[in-house]
Amino acid sequence: MCSTTPVFAAINEYCQISGLRLHMPGHAGRKDAFPPSFQGIIDFDLTEISGLDDLHWPSGPIKAGQELMARAFGASSSYFLVNGASSGIHSFFLGLGQNAKIMVSRNAHSSFFAGMVFSGANPVYIPCQVNDDGLALAVTEEKITTLLEKHADVDAVALVSPSYYGTTCHIADIAALLKNRKIPLMVDEAHGGHFYFHPEYPRTALSGGADVVINGLHKTLPVLTQGACLHIGESCPSPDRFVRACSLLTTTSPSYLIMASIDLARDWMECHGQEALERALGLSRYYRNKINSIRGIRCLSQELMVTGVEAIDPLKILISVQGLAEDGFAVSKRLRDDWNIEVEWKSQDIILAMMSIFHDHEDWERLYQAIYRISRHIGCKSPAARTATPQLPAPQVQMSPREAYFAAKTAVPLKDSVGKISGEMVVPYPPGIPCLLPGEIVSPEIYIYMVELINTGSHVQGLDPDLDKIRIIDQT
Repeated sequence: MCSTTPVFAAINEYCQISGLRLHMPGHAGRKDAFPPSFQGIIDFDLTEISGLDDLHWPSGPIKAGQELMARAFGASSSYFLVNGASSGIHSFFLGLGQNAKIMVSRNAHSSFFAGMVFSGANPVYIPCQVNDDGLALAVTEEKITTLLEKHADVDAVALVSPSYYGTTCHIADIAALLKNRKIPLMVDEAHGGHFYFHPEYPRTALSGGADVVINGLHKTLPVLTQGACLHIGESCPSPDRFVRACSLLTTTSPSYLIMASIDLARDWMECHGQEALERALGLSRYYRNKINSIRGIRCLSQELMVTGVEAIDPLKILISVQGLAEDGFAVSKRLRDDWNIEVEWKSQDIILAMMSIFHDHEDWERLYQAIYRISRHIGCKSPAARTATPQLPAPQVQMSPREAYFAAKTAVPLKDSVGKISGEMVVPYPPGIPCLLPGEIVSPEIYIYMVELINTGSHVQGLDPDLDKIRIIDQT
């Protein structure tokens, strides 16, 4: 077995000597049912059989692969996740036990809500630092300190860093604050798996002292979709509770394709990651300046450095199109239709290009040329006075997410929901950050915000297909 890629090596060895497969999966390694373009991976789609270890009780190649993962990331221990970073987040909430009181950053992914439904947790939300573009970028140590004065009995704190937009919090300061109070810190670092392999990228959550860290490896590394990992920090209190919860929530038929891709990617990053990240960093610096030279366009950088932001991922390219004659939705459509370029996210004023370590000079140049030519074609608009985008008001929580999830609900016209308790999680996707959760009051401000999302053509989860109704909690 290869010592640097034990999971992949075990699978490959089995495929080399395998005869008649009288075990799951049902395709039995035969390619007859699949088109030619799909047949290359079928041999490696295996299950937990002799020699391939057991994800829930590892003692062979999976155990060795997870130990190599922990070493590469600087964790006390690491665990493969085959259902995305979401399953690691769910495991953290469930591991805290029933009805825990948890401080949660409001820019959290929707999977935080699911974790609170599973566990019955009661959230205390931390307001986010928002810039003039309305982007929720970080939470501060000061706001957490203020909340701890009112909620000294919290059982844990759960944050997102980096944000969807690539900004990181001052995790080391926050972790030190919480360790003095013996409060565990979980960081959803789904978009930061690459930070561990180059010193000039943002500081990692594990090096900052976080107790539990979740990486959505497939987001930024050469890992198949859903491949992720859960890391336990060196000083995590009672770590077994999170590991047990992870096993409880994980399928008993884990994808060996996903686990092998995690194994291979970790090895590749250890061998070649720093070089690849250095090349990507140079391309980012060069093309940010080049894109900034286009009339009506600017790459956001200092605009993201609000209080609470420690660093910015150089591969998240946020491009403001506010100076152009068309908005971000129209520009992204032109990129897709005319240039065959699909961006990660778009809004009224911004498009987000999520660059990879595998994008080369030609890819960056293609993006630049497309934006340059679109700008020349549509032209600029007259500059208008800049007004700050208002921050969403603090949520008015009336019941726990679990109580709200199981409560009786009725669908009503969206316009009639104001003042009622929401029975839905309303999520613009991407980025998957809820603006309204079950158990919260539909305030006038939230209603206006949802209408704006609909009017700008955002993809919104949680409303009915026609986007004109929402379920509310039945109240007697």
